[in-house]
Amino acid sequence: IDAVRPEIDLIGFIDDDMVFEDGAVEAMLDFWDRAPQDMGGASFNQPDFENNMSWLKSLPQRLFFIDNRQFGQVLRSGFNTPIWNTEDDRLVQWLGGGYTVWRKQVFDQWRFDEWFAGSGLWEDVRFSYGVGRKYQLAVVANKDDALALRPRNHQVAR
Repeated sequence: IDAVRPEIDLIGFIDDDMVFEDGAVEAMLDFWDRAPQDMGGASFNQPDFENNMSWLKSLPQRLFFIDNRQFGQVLRSGFNTPIWNTEDDRLVQWLGGGYTVWRKQVFDQWRFDEWFAGSGLWEDVRFSYGVGRKYQLAVVANKDDALALRPRNHQVAR
């Protein structure tokens, strides 16, 4: 991060196994061209995941505060809900680690935690949730008309 040239505004972290849909990179760049100054990060949409909901499955999830019916939230339990397969650009409370573009100024205040070894399970949630307390975070849907962001749900206890 410290080696990034001063004129660079955005820093992307992309896993080596990511495959982008046609137009995804252009949609991300268009998103950032129009993003407000308080937008801190944006993840690429991952349309190959399904967000299936089942009443039977959701009963114990609701009981233990790990219900995943809300998009892109960090629940009171610390459980994070899915941020993929969206039809529209959406504001969220967390972003993934290997398919996200960050505004460089975010790293003036936040750095990745070196405590997380190996794959860094949930490091992305911990890092991005902290960033999201100051900046907006979004998932970019990869559609021409998707920039009308849905508001994030503020019902989560902080």
